[in-house]
Amino acid sequence: MKKFFILFTLLLLITLTSCSNKAKIINTETLFLNNFATNYFYNLSKFPYNVKGSCGYVAISSYLMYFDTLYDGKILPQKFKNNNGFNLDIDEVKNMSISEYYNYLIETKDTNIHSNLLVRANEKYGLLRNSDTSFGILYKGKESRIDGYYSELQAILDSFISEELSDCSYKLETIRVTKNVRNSLINLLNNGIPTLISASKNGRLGHDFICYDYDILSDCLYGITLTMDNYNHFVISSKYNIMDEIIYLDVSNKE
Repeated sequence: MKKFFILFTLLLLITLTSCSNKAKIINTETLFLNNFATNYFYNLSKFPYNVKGSCGYVAISSYLMYFDTLYDGKILPQKFKNNNGFNLDIDEVKNMSISEYYNYLIETKDTNIHSNLLVRANEKYGLLRNSDTSFGILYKGKESRIDGYYSELQAILDSFISEELSDCSYKLETIRVTKNVRNSLINLLNNGIPTLISASKNGRLGHDFICYDYDILSDCLYGITLTMDNYNHFVISSKYNIMDEIIYLDVSNKE
């Protein structure tokens, strides 16, 4: 009987240890809060309006705010604090022409991250290149949206960091379309590094957002859409079957 009790106790300890280890990687609604990135993005509700095709720059803005929060507000300059959104109502923004919208971006670029990034992009790449009413390439036949390739997004992010984030060191890399994109993404997430990601459904209806969570048992990747009908913790494969590119930033505060 004593031997049975000892054996039972050992089995119980092994089971509890196994469950404890799983708790660190299974990001269920009761367990995932131990992961800072998952906790942050799961609860994120304030971010720039994702209008006129600016999803890439909305994602970058939210990404930078995450790192600033991670390092207790020591990353971003004070002028950008508490100003990740817009001062205008969403309907006002939607009803603006591209020219009106861009004028607003210029007016707010010194205090708003999203505005600053878009103005940088236009100055560097000429996003207003199709006509006076378009920020970029044609989208569904309408010259009314902002579009940027990921090489451009990385360059804009790099220029913003090098000019505005003087108190930190960083590593910025892009992983483009390869069979290893998903594996690279999982490795980054397992090391606590969320990423910017460009994904699409059958090569169409692409979207830029943030991927921040991985469940090893279900083999599911999770992201936040950063759209008006925001989904904070959605299974990426439920909406997109192609991961085109990822950009990741590894920031460390010098202090």
